[in-house]
Amino acid sequence: MPEYTEVLACTYTIQRWLSAVNDQEPLRLNTIWVDATEKELNADHSAADISTADLDHPDSDAESDAHLGVDIGWDSQCLRGGSTGAHQPVYPPPPWADRPDSEYNVVEMLHTLVLHGVHATLCTVVLDLGKLFLQIQLHTHVTVQPYTREQWDSEISQVTSAKRGFRIGMALDFGEYILAFVTLDNIFTPHWGQSLADLPIQHADVYHEYHAFLSAVATWIDTHRLSKNTKQLGLAVNAVHGANCVFGGIGVYTIIEVFYLAGLSVFLTEYELFSCPSRIARFCEAFWMFAHHTHQCLRQAQRRCYSYWLHVYGKKATNMSLRMVQLRQEY
Repeated sequence: MPEYTEVLACTYTIQRWLSAVNDQEPLRLNTIWVDATEKELNADHSAADISTADLDHPDSDAESDAHLGVDIGWDSQCLRGGSTGAHQPVYPPPPWADRPDSEYNVVEMLHTLVLHGVHATLCTVVLDLGKLFLQIQLHTHVTVQPYTREQWDSEISQVTSAKRGFRIGMALDFGEYILAFVTLDNIFTPHWGQSLADLPIQHADVYHEYHAFLSAVATWIDTHRLSKNTKQLGLAVNAVHGANCVFGGIGVYTIIEVFYLAGLSVFLTEYELFSCPSRIARFCEAFWMFAHHTHQCLRQAQRRCYSYWLHVYGKKATNMSLRMVQLRQEY
């Protein structure tokens, strides 16, 4: 599951980039690039589709060029998704992208999409492209990176993903600039919709929609406890991870930090957490505090300082309140 802080950091990166280039020409979408797999290249693309790196090095073998960026089109079968989730098309699917009469119509259709803005949900980044919205669900090892045309043509597209050390999961080409979602393993999920309501991942943001978040948590607890297939003796941290439809943005280190802020043990069972109003209230309040700290600090400091903001994760030692020390000694 993507971490709340990581999603927000990606969103702020795009917002800062948009602010810097907003006074120039409109960011009109020209095409979409991916680092295709060998199977996708063999099935859907000819040699002419491969990026300029392949054209500049015609003597290079197929294996070394297997993961160079590919300019995909309306007929692409390129799908991306999580390791266990349903895969979704990278290119806008029908009915918006019906089979055109000519390639000229495809270009004209894509050029109607202009980047207007971006916002974050608990575990996705949503791009406003005018006629369509693109929701990127970030999984592990995914981040966003804007490039200039010169950087893209002279550096990124000139080497394979193996030499780069990362893959282009999906890159939106706006002409002078390219907005790329880079990943280690091509695991991310794109969702297209003609309105925000059409997007499938709709979380109540713990920071901006706290009352809606609390309502979703209460509904989930009632449903979860009444389920006959639910074992209440499992660890609460695992239950929170599994309920990403409610607790979106709580990943492997956020859960530890939130439990720490709430003064809760990570070894609590589901029953011990969700059956105790005081504990679940402290958990929700701690998640809000974590989100509040994230919003404040990401705007004021560099992302490289983020590890120093964490209290527990990756730390050999941490501080405790006097109350927590007493509880630790007692239990």
